[in-house]
Amino acid sequence: MSPQQRSANWTPMMTRYTDAYRLARAITRIGETIKIVSLIAGACLLALGLSGTSSGFGGASIFFGVVLAVVVGGVGFILGVLLSAQGQLLTATLDTAVHSCPFLQNEQRAEIMSVS
Repeated sequence: MSPQQRSANWTPMMTRYTDAYRLARAITRIGETIKIVSLIAGACLLALGLSGTSSGFGGASIFFGVVLAVVVGGVGFILGVLLSAQGQLLTATLDTAVHSCPFLQNEQRAEIMSVS
């Protein structure tokens, strides 16, 4: 759709829903980023803990490296999953609101939901 056609058919209601969908996508992406970063941080901590065996700390270094890697990677991953789920729930709620909005036509609904 060209910008001229969009501005002719665009309503304030469509802007409201489009902004809300952007927020939902941003929340989902932030959650995905947190998951990836936490797994990378956990892997780095695990490698650091395993490299401590060469410095003479032995089993304690491996144990604390593994525990710290699991805590950082696991907790961060879980928080990322929760945040991504929150973004998906917002998207589902918006889908319901857009579908039942009496002020929008089907073409507008499809455009807002990125179905068209």
